[in-house]
Amino acid sequence: MDVWRQWIRHRSASVNEYSTRYSVAIDSANATAPDAWRRQATSNRQGSEGAFDAEIGAELTAAYQALEAASPEEYPAVCEKTFNLLLTVAAQNPTEETSLVSQAADLAFSGVQSGLYPAGAEKLAALADVYKDSSNAELKAHVRYRQITADYYAVAQAQPRPKDSELAAAQEKYAEDLATFVEEYATTTAGAEATLSLAMNNEYMVENETAASYYSQVAQNFPEPAPQAAPAAATQDAYSGVHYQPQTTSGGFAPGSVGVY
Repeated sequence: MDVWRQWIRHRSASVNEYSTRYSVAIDSANATAPDAWRRQATSNRQGSEGAFDAEIGAELTAAYQALEAASPEEYPAVCEKTFNLLLTVAAQNPTEETSLVSQAADLAFSGVQSGLYPAGAEKLAALADVYKDSSNAELKAHVRYRQITADYYAVAQAQPRPKDSELAAAQEKYAEDLATFVEEYATTTAGAEATLSLAMNNEYMVENETAASYYSQVAQNFPEPAPQAAPAAATQDAYSGVHYQPQTTSGGFAPGSVGVY
C-alpha cells in the first residue's frame, strides 16, 4: 500500500496529502455559502472573479449537500438532478460553460466509476454528441475523454460481474479508443492526460520504448509547464528518455479517474 501511495504521489502525479496531524479535519457537513460560488476568471484558469447570484448558489449548495447525504439507492436520482442542474446553469451563464459542463462530465463519470450511477455513461455519450462540433476544443476533448473512460467502467462495474473475456474486451477497446483520442486531441489538456495514461500503462507493462514515446509526445506538445495550458511538464532522463512531472491528478490508466487513480 505504501509503495502504491508513493508511486501516485511522485510518479503518476504531483500531489500533496492532507494530514490531520497539521490541519483541522475537513467537516463533511461544511458547505459553500450561496453567495460564495465563484465565477471563473477570464485571464487565469486557476483563478476566479466575481460570484454567481445567491439564488443559483443556493441551488448548487443544496445539490452538492444532497449528493453528500445520498444513500446508494438515492444516489442515481440525486446525481442526475445535479448533472442536469450544472448543464442548466451553464446554458444560463455562457462564460461559465467550460467550467460547469466539465464539472457535469466529471460528476457523471465518477458516478459510473463508482458503480452508483451506471446511466452516467449514456449521459456522457449524449453530452459528447452535443459538443462534437464545438469550436471549444478543450471542452470537447474533456467530455469525450470522460465518455471513453466511462464506457470502460460501465462494463467493469456492471452487476452481475462481467466475465473475464468481457472485461478484457472492454480494456482493449478502451486502449484503442484512447490511442485514437490522443491522435486527435494531443494538444489539449485532456489529450495530455490521456497520453500520460497510455504512457503509464505501457510503463507498467515494461513496454519502455512505447512509454517513452508517449512521454516524449507530452514533452513536445507542452514544453512549458504553464498551468493555464498544460497538465504536465516533461524533462529528459536516462531511464526512458523522458521524466515527467504531471500537475494534475486525473486520468490514470486502469483507466483514468477524477482525482483518484
